[in-house]
Amino acid sequence: MTSTAADAGGNLAGIGLGALFAGAEGAVAGAVVGPSVALLLKQAVAQVGGWITGRQEDRVSEAIRVAATDLEQYLAEGGEIREAFASGQSDAEDIAEGILQAVAFSYEQKKAVYLGHMLASIAIRPDISVADAHRLTRVVDQLTYRQLVWLADMGAATAVDPELLSTAALLIELHQERTVEGVADELKELSGTYGLIGNLGAPNEDDLPTGGKPPGRYLALTVRGRKLFELLRLDSLPGTDRHTMADELLSTLKAIPPSLRR
Repeated sequence: MTSTAADAGGNLAGIGLGALFAGAEGAVAGAVVGPSVALLLKQAVAQVGGWITGRQEDRVSEAIRVAATDLEQYLAEGGEIREAFASGQSDAEDIAEGILQAVAFSYEQKKAVYLGHMLASIAIRPDISVADAHRLTRVVDQLTYRQLVWLADMGAATAVDPELLSTAALLIELHQERTVEGVADELKELSGTYGLIGNLGAPNEDDLPTGGKPPGRYLALTVRGRKLFELLRLDSLPGTDRHTMADELLSTLKAIPPSLRR
Protein backbone atom coordinates (compact mmCIF):
# COMPACT_ATOMS: atom_id res chain seq x y z
CA MET A 1 0.00 0.00 0.00
CA THR A 2 1.51 3.29 -1.05
CA SER A 3 -0.85 6.14 -0.17
CA THR A 4 0.34 9.26 1.62
CA ALA A 5 -1.41 11.57 4.02
CA ALA A 6 -1.77 14.14 1.28
CA ASP A 7 -3.85 11.92 -0.98
CA ALA A 8 -5.31 9.56 1.60
CA GLY A 9 -8.86 10.69 0.90
CA GLY A 10 -8.70 9.30 -2.62
CA ASN A 11 -11.84 9.57 -4.72
CA LEU A 12 -13.91 9.92 -1.56
CA ALA A 13 -12.44 13.32 -0.68
CA GLY A 14 -14.88 16.13 -0.02
CA ILE A 15 -17.79 13.86 0.89
CA GLY A 16 -19.54 14.64 4.18
CA LEU A 17 -20.31 12.08 6.88
CA GLY A 18 -23.91 11.59 5.87
CA ALA A 19 -23.11 11.20 2.18
CA LEU A 20 -20.57 8.48 2.92
CA PHE A 21 -23.45 6.14 3.66
CA ALA A 22 -26.28 7.64 1.61
CA GLY A 23 -28.40 4.85 0.18
CA ALA A 24 -27.43 1.24 -0.46
CA GLU A 25 -24.57 2.32 -2.75
CA GLY A 26 -23.10 5.11 -0.65
CA ALA A 27 -19.51 6.23 -1.16
CA VAL A 28 -18.08 3.72 1.31
CA ALA A 29 -19.93 0.81 -0.26
CA GLY A 30 -18.82 2.15 -3.61
CA ALA A 31 -15.20 1.97 -2.47
CA VAL A 32 -15.42 -1.82 -2.89
CA VAL A 33 -14.69 -2.53 0.76
CA GLY A 34 -17.40 -5.19 0.78
CA PRO A 35 -20.96 -4.96 2.07
CA SER A 36 -20.12 -6.33 5.53
CA VAL A 37 -17.33 -3.82 6.12
CA ALA A 38 -19.46 -0.97 4.74
CA LEU A 39 -22.29 -1.96 7.10
CA LEU A 40 -19.90 -2.28 10.04
CA LEU A 41 -18.54 1.21 9.43
CA LYS A 42 -22.05 2.57 9.02
CA GLN A 43 -23.11 1.03 12.34
CA ALA A 44 -20.01 2.39 14.10
CA VAL A 45 -20.74 5.86 12.74
CA ALA A 46 -24.36 5.54 13.89
CA GLN A 47 -23.11 5.09 17.48
CA VAL A 48 -21.19 8.38 17.43
CA GLY A 49 -23.10 10.33 14.79
CA GLY A 50 -25.88 11.43 17.11
CA TRP A 51 -23.65 13.56 19.32
CA ILE A 52 -20.93 14.89 17.03
CA THR A 53 -21.13 18.21 15.20
CA GLY A 54 -19.01 20.63 13.23
CA ARG A 55 -15.31 19.81 13.24
CA GLN A 56 -15.95 16.52 15.04
CA GLU A 57 -18.01 15.38 12.08
CA ASP A 58 -15.30 16.57 9.69
CA ARG A 59 -12.67 14.54 11.55
CA VAL A 60 -14.78 11.37 11.59
CA SER A 61 -15.55 11.80 7.89
CA GLU A 62 -11.86 12.14 7.12
CA ALA A 63 -10.97 9.02 9.11
CA ILE A 64 -13.67 7.00 7.36
CA ARG A 65 -12.50 8.16 3.94
CA VAL A 66 -8.90 7.25 4.74
CA ALA A 67 -9.86 3.81 6.09
CA ALA A 68 -12.11 3.05 3.11
CA THR A 69 -9.43 4.13 0.62
CA ASP A 70 -6.78 2.03 2.36
CA LEU A 71 -9.04 -1.02 2.35
CA GLU A 72 -10.03 -0.52 -1.27
CA GLN A 73 -6.36 -0.41 -2.29
CA TYR A 74 -5.51 -3.42 -0.13
CA LEU A 75 -8.31 -5.51 -1.66
CA ALA A 76 -7.35 -4.42 -5.17
CA GLU A 77 -3.86 -5.79 -4.50
CA GLY A 78 -5.30 -9.19 -3.59
CA GLY A 79 -5.44 -8.80 0.18
CA GLU A 80 -8.22 -10.11 2.43
CA ILE A 81 -10.11 -8.48 5.28
CA ARG A 82 -9.75 -10.34 8.60
CA GLU A 83 -12.72 -12.50 9.47
CA ALA A 84 -14.08 -10.38 12.33
CA PHE A 85 -14.42 -7.37 10.01
CA ALA A 86 -15.40 -9.28 6.88
CA SER A 87 -18.31 -10.88 8.72
CA GLY A 88 -19.24 -7.77 10.70
CA GLN A 89 -18.74 -9.28 14.16
CA SER A 90 -19.57 -7.18 17.21
CA ASP A 91 -15.93 -7.11 18.38
CA ALA A 92 -14.93 -5.49 15.09
CA GLU A 93 -17.73 -2.95 15.39
CA ASP A 94 -16.56 -2.12 18.92
CA ILE A 95 -13.03 -1.52 17.64
CA ALA A 96 -14.29 0.75 14.86
CA GLU A 97 -16.52 2.65 17.26
CA GLY A 98 -13.65 3.15 19.72
CA ILE A 99 -11.35 4.53 17.02
CA LEU A 100 -14.04 6.88 15.69
CA GLN A 101 -14.71 8.15 19.20
CA ALA A 102 -11.00 8.90 19.55
CA VAL A 103 -11.14 10.75 16.23
CA ALA A 104 -14.17 12.79 17.25
CA PHE A 105 -12.74 13.86 20.60
CA SER A 106 -9.30 14.72 19.29
CA TYR A 107 -8.85 18.47 18.92
CA GLU A 108 -6.10 17.95 16.33
CA GLN A 109 -7.42 17.53 12.80
CA LYS A 110 -4.15 16.01 11.58
CA LYS A 111 -4.60 12.96 13.81
CA ALA A 112 -7.78 11.93 11.96
CA VAL A 113 -5.81 10.70 8.94
CA TYR A 114 -3.61 8.40 11.02
CA LEU A 115 -6.48 7.05 13.08
CA GLY A 116 -8.18 6.26 9.76
CA HIS A 117 -5.07 4.34 8.72
CA MET A 118 -5.18 2.54 12.07
CA LEU A 119 -8.77 1.45 11.55
CA ALA A 120 -7.92 -0.02 8.15
CA SER A 121 -4.74 -1.64 9.46
CA ILE A 122 -6.54 -3.43 12.27
CA ALA A 123 -9.18 -4.62 9.79
CA ILE A 124 -6.52 -6.48 7.80
CA ARG A 125 -4.14 -7.65 10.53
CA PRO A 126 -5.34 -10.75 12.39
CA ASP A 127 -2.28 -10.55 14.68
CA ILE A 128 -3.85 -7.55 16.46
CA SER A 129 -6.16 -8.95 19.12
CA VAL A 130 -9.32 -7.18 20.26
CA ALA A 131 -7.66 -6.33 23.58
CA ASP A 132 -4.56 -4.95 21.82
CA ALA A 133 -6.72 -2.90 19.47
CA HIS A 134 -8.53 -1.22 22.36
CA ARG A 135 -5.31 -0.62 24.34
CA LEU A 136 -3.51 0.87 21.36
CA THR A 137 -6.51 3.07 20.55
CA ARG A 138 -6.42 4.46 24.08
CA VAL A 139 -2.70 5.19 23.73
CA VAL A 140 -3.10 7.02 20.42
CA ASP A 141 -6.02 8.95 21.87
CA GLN A 142 -3.67 10.34 24.54
CA LEU A 143 -0.79 11.23 22.19
CA THR A 144 -0.47 14.61 20.50
CA TYR A 145 0.29 15.01 16.81
CA ARG A 146 3.77 16.21 17.80
CA GLN A 147 4.36 12.91 19.56
CA LEU A 148 3.27 11.04 16.44
CA VAL A 149 5.94 13.02 14.61
CA TRP A 150 8.55 11.84 17.13
CA LEU A 151 7.48 8.25 16.52
CA ALA A 152 7.63 8.79 12.77
CA ASP A 153 11.15 10.22 13.10
CA MET A 154 12.38 7.26 15.10
CA GLY A 155 10.58 4.66 13.04
CA ALA A 156 11.54 5.79 9.55
CA ALA A 157 14.63 3.91 8.36
CA THR A 158 15.87 6.99 6.49
CA ALA A 159 15.64 9.10 9.63
CA VAL A 160 18.22 7.20 11.67
CA ASP A 161 20.31 10.18 12.75
CA PRO A 162 22.63 9.26 15.65
CA GLU A 163 22.95 12.87 16.81
CA LEU A 164 19.19 13.36 16.88
CA LEU A 165 18.50 10.07 18.66
CA SER A 166 21.32 10.63 21.13
CA THR A 167 19.98 14.10 21.89
CA ALA A 168 16.49 12.71 22.49
CA ALA A 169 17.90 10.16 24.94
CA LEU A 170 19.86 12.88 26.73
CA LEU A 171 16.77 15.04 27.09
CA ILE A 172 14.84 12.18 28.67
CA GLU A 173 17.72 11.62 31.09
CA LEU A 174 17.89 15.30 32.02
CA HIS A 175 14.11 15.46 32.35
CA GLN A 176 14.33 12.87 35.10
CA GLU A 177 16.59 15.29 36.95
CA ARG A 178 14.15 18.17 36.32
CA THR A 179 16.81 19.97 34.30
CA VAL A 180 14.81 20.47 31.10
CA GLU A 181 11.14 20.57 30.14
CA GLY A 182 9.16 21.22 26.93
CA VAL A 183 10.36 18.77 24.29
CA ALA A 184 11.71 16.55 27.04
CA ASP A 185 8.21 16.23 28.52
CA GLU A 186 6.89 14.85 25.23
CA LEU A 187 9.74 12.39 24.85
CA LYS A 188 9.53 11.29 28.48
CA GLU A 189 5.85 10.45 28.05
CA LEU A 190 6.60 8.37 24.97
CA SER A 191 9.30 6.54 26.88
CA GLY A 192 8.17 6.25 30.48
CA THR A 193 4.39 6.59 30.34
CA TYR A 194 3.56 4.70 27.16
CA GLY A 195 6.65 2.57 26.57
CA LEU A 196 6.84 3.44 22.88
CA ILE A 197 10.52 4.39 22.71
CA GLY A 198 13.47 3.04 24.64
CA ASN A 199 17.19 3.52 25.13
CA LEU A 200 18.57 0.51 23.30
CA GLY A 201 22.29 1.28 23.41
CA ALA A 202 24.53 2.30 20.52
CA PRO A 203 23.29 1.77 16.95
CA ASN A 204 24.82 -0.69 14.53
CA GLU A 205 27.83 0.63 12.64
CA ASP A 206 25.89 0.27 9.39
CA ASP A 207 23.46 2.91 10.64
CA LEU A 208 26.18 5.51 11.16
CA PRO A 209 27.46 8.02 8.62
CA THR A 210 30.95 7.33 7.27
CA GLY A 211 33.43 8.11 9.99
CA GLY A 212 30.68 8.69 12.54
CA LYS A 213 31.07 7.76 16.19
CA PRO A 214 28.34 5.84 18.04
CA PRO A 215 26.55 8.08 20.55
CA GLY A 216 26.51 7.07 24.19
CA ARG A 217 22.74 6.71 24.09
CA TYR A 218 20.45 5.59 21.32
CA LEU A 219 16.67 5.79 21.21
CA ALA A 220 14.56 3.49 19.07
CA LEU A 221 10.98 2.29 18.93
CA THR A 222 10.02 -0.50 21.29
CA VAL A 223 7.96 -3.45 20.04
CA ARG A 224 4.78 -1.56 20.96
CA GLY A 225 6.12 1.61 19.35
CA ARG A 226 6.93 -0.24 16.13
CA LYS A 227 3.44 -1.72 16.10
CA LEU A 228 1.86 1.72 16.36
CA PHE A 229 4.21 3.05 13.69
CA GLU A 230 2.92 0.36 11.33
CA LEU A 231 -0.78 0.59 12.25
CA LEU A 232 -0.87 4.38 11.95
CA ARG A 233 1.26 4.26 8.78
CA LEU A 234 3.51 6.95 10.16
CA ASP A 235 5.89 6.35 7.27
CA SER A 236 3.44 8.54 5.30
CA LEU A 237 3.73 11.45 7.74
CA PRO A 238 4.99 14.56 5.89
CA GLY A 239 8.77 14.88 5.87
CA THR A 240 8.48 18.61 6.47
CA ASP A 241 6.90 17.96 9.87
CA ARG A 242 9.66 15.50 10.77
CA HIS A 243 12.38 17.94 9.76
CA THR A 244 10.79 20.72 11.81
CA MET A 245 10.79 18.54 14.92
CA ALA A 246 14.38 17.44 14.35
CA ASP A 247 15.45 21.08 14.13
CA GLU A 248 13.60 21.86 17.35
CA LEU A 249 15.28 18.95 19.09
CA LEU A 250 18.76 20.06 18.11
CA SER A 251 17.96 23.67 19.05
CA THR A 252 16.96 22.44 22.50
CA LEU A 253 20.30 20.68 22.79
CA LYS A 254 22.16 23.91 22.07
CA ALA A 255 20.34 25.57 24.97
CA ILE A 256 21.58 22.94 27.44
CA PRO A 257 24.75 23.99 29.28
CA PRO A 258 27.78 21.96 28.08
CA SER A 259 28.39 20.77 31.64
CA LEU A 260 25.12 18.81 31.52
CA ARG A 261 25.80 17.09 28.20
CA ARG A 262 27.20 13.84 29.56
